[in-house]
Amino acid sequence: MQAFANFILSGRLQAILVAALAAIATTWVPPYSLLLSYFGAAVVALVTLRLGASQGLLVLAGAIAVAALVSLLTTGQALPPVVSAMLLWWPCWMLALVLRQTVSLGMTLQAAGLMGIFVLMTVYLLHGDPGQWWLEQLSPFEAALEQHGTDLGVENAQALIEEVSRLMTGAVVAAMMLAIIGSLLLARWWQGIVFNPGGFREEFHGLRFPSWLGLVTVTGMLVAQFNSGLPGAFSAQAALVLLVLYLFAGLAVAHALAANYSSGRVILIVLYLLLLFVPHVVMLLAAVGLLDTWLDFRTRFGKPVEK
Repeated sequence: MQAFANFILSGRLQAILVAALAAIATTWVPPYSLLLSYFGAAVVALVTLRLGASQGLLVLAGAIAVAALVSLLTTGQALPPVVSAMLLWWPCWMLALVLRQTVSLGMTLQAAGLMGIFVLMTVYLLHGDPGQWWLEQLSPFEAALEQHGTDLGVENAQALIEEVSRLMTGAVVAAMMLAIIGSLLLARWWQGIVFNPGGFREEFHGLRFPSWLGLVTVTGMLVAQFNSGLPGAFSAQAALVLLVLYLFAGLAVAHALAANYSSGRVILIVLYLLLLFVPHVVMLLAAVGLLDTWLDFRTRFGKPVEK
């Protein structure tokens, strides 16, 4: 990976080539489209972190132009790779700028959370409650639930679809934030292994958010619990977006604690497998990250690394 990161940073054309190939490949290998798009965003973020805003922007624009041209010549459509790249690469570039200026992973992820809330607010201001639109889009699934999920019953199936529709916009924004932050962290890791070995590990292990953000998140969850109207729906989705930040904080706690044990690598492998196959572990880890705001698990349960 160090050689690969060095190749990306060896010249603007090399970075554009790698990012463009990642964008183009998203239309060629659909099962891996998302991962490849994250990869391209990480390339843009790495160049921005190391070389600055203008160089990162040139790589972003150049890679999108190349990907759009190739897509137009091969499929007759230039927009798919452009839209995919802009939804992920552009905000990743902006967050890389924040990280470059602040040199603070915590502040950068807080900026990511504010970005997600801003997108959510924009949707509500421009279109009102999007829940009805999602309800129309998800209505075919209601029929499938009624047909195959006989244990649910018609009324329960309808209630489930309505609840999912109520939260769907926030879930989409949260998924985008997860991808953007993941790409940024990949770029930061690349930067670390080339210019500051061990630096990313220390930086990530110390990731922790201020108490005010925890209070905002908990307040949003409480409003969502006791208000079934528009304020409750918005609060629930805003809390969902902020919980993405706490998922990474929870991972930071897990990595920091696991580093104190000889079996730490095995523990982390098991944790990531659980994250992939047991969805509830995601919320459990986010809860750990949120509670760490006040309980500081690393201080309470950590121990000096045995030498």
